[in-house]
Amino acid sequence: MTEIDESIINEVEDEIKPKTLKTKLWNITKLLLKFAVTAVLLYFVFRRVPFASVKYRLLNANYWWMAAALVSFFVSIIASSWRLMSFLNPLT
Repeated sequence: MTEIDESIINEVEDEIKPKTLKTKLWNITKLLLKFAVTAVLLYFVFRRVPFASVKYRLLNANYWWMAAALVSFFVSIIASSWRLMSFLNPLT
């Protein structure tokens, strides 16, 4: 049996095991900690952002450049996913 097969079997066995109260509480605690850390970091990032300046720049922006940026972003996402798919297809 290969390592991949063993890891798949271990994952399936872990999912089949009934969740105990301890594991449920730990999962909830991890989720709450993730939210708390994210909120604190977002606070540190946005506390120095002058939102009036952001609003002014968005209202007076060149929307053609913004559209070009969005198109470029989506094209790069599609190219990245296509490349990843070409890497992963031989594994199946």
